[in-house]
Formats: sequence, structure tokens, C-alpha cells
Amino acid sequence: MSRDSGPNVFQRGVMALILLSLLRREDMYGYQLVQETERRSGGRLKTQEGSLYPVLYRLQEQGLISDRRVLVGKRMTRVYYHLEPAGEARLEEMIREYESMMTGVTAIIREEVPPCGKRQRQVNRYVRAVGSYLPCAGKHKKQLLTALRSEAEAYCAETRDADLEARFGTPQQVAAAYVDAMSTQELLAALRRRRQVLTILIAAVLTALLQWVAALCVSLYDYHQAYNGWSETSIIEEPSPYGQ
Repeated sequence: MSRDSGPNVFQRGVMALILLSLLRREDMYGYQLVQETERRSGGRLKTQEGSLYPVLYRLQEQGLISDRRVLVGKRMTRVYYHLEPAGEARLEEMIREYESMMTGVTAIIREEVPPCGKRQRQVNRYVRAVGSYLPCAGKHKKQLLTALRSEAEAYCAETRDADLEARFGTPQQVAAAYVDAMSTQELLAALRRRRQVLTILIAAVLTALLQWVAALCVSLYDYHQAYNGWSETSIIEEPSPYGQ
């Protein structure tokens, strides 16, 4: 293996990502791809047309792009490259992989250590706040909050200065969006379940309070009876100061 094989592999991967991104906008031919790469990168990325073709051929072999020949003028033929549905799906995967990789590379270069504990507490507070505004309960609420937690954790892991409310909205807005997506029947059912839960909680609290009051009354009664019995015994058994 040559020394530059690693960088070449990396560069070919980046070039494949660039080519697929450009072809997502429109079909292009080789020299047009060279020009668009330089133009859209602000002159930061420059490449030769000949270096593109090995990457284009590899993408064709993988079924990610196809080509078609177009006659230009009387004799010149141009080969236009077209992004296939498989290439569209692969492009989305490559974008996620590249962004994740660049986040890690940037963290290593800048010697950044993400404050996982602090970010996790931030996510927990945000998810709890959203849950407090939701009218639903049980499995539906758990599913929603689990999905929200996963998205929030992924966002915090990839973003240095994560702002959950700027990304997802305030807890009230998130809950309101969920309610708007519910049908009338689902909303009424959720409100009924919430009312039932509140009724059960209130009944449980009142029952516990009544039991405590009853226990207190029994204790006071026992204390009163014991005190009266002690007083009567003391009066009867106390000797007369005048004798018999």
C-alpha cells in the first residue's frame, strides 16, 4: 500500500459526495461538473476533469448514476450524468456520515470534550417540560417523549452550542404541534384519560387525608380517655389530709 492511498481514498469519498450533490440539482457533463465544483465552493475546490471520470465510472458501476449521450452540433457528443433513485438514497446516507465525521474531526482538532452530563441534563429538563404540557398519557405519551429524546440527544451530540428551543421550539409549541396533529376523537379521549387520572389522584389524596384525620381522632380519644382515668384514680386513692 502506498503512503498516499489513505488520503486518496478520503478524497475519492468526498468527490463522490460532491458529484452526487451536484447531480441532484440537474444532469451535468464532465467539464460542467468541474466548473460547478469550483463555482459553488467559492474557488476553494479545484479539480481536473480527468480526475472525475474514475469516480463517475465507479458510481455508475454501483448503480448510483447513469449516463446518456447528447449530440451537440454536428459532430460533438456530450455525456450527461443522471442521479438515480439509489444514488439519491445513498447521497442522504453519505451526507449524514460526512457531517458526523466532520463533527468528530473538528472536536479532535480543537481538543473539545463535549460536556455529556450537562447536555443530558438539558435534554431531560426539556423532555420533562414537554411532557408536562401534553394532554395524553400512557403509551402514546411515552412514545412521543422517547422519539423527542432521541432527536434531542442526537442534535446535542452533533451541535457544539445546542439550543433545543431554537431547534425544536418551546415545550409549549412542541406540545401544541402534537395536539394539532391529533384528531378530535383522539384529543377527547386523551382529555378523558387525563381527567380520569386526575380524579383518581385526587381521590387517593382525599382518602389518605381522611385516614390520617381518623387516625388522629382515635389517638386524641385514647389520650383523652387515658388522661380522665388517671385523674379519677388519683382523686380516689389520694389520702385525706384530716385522717379518718
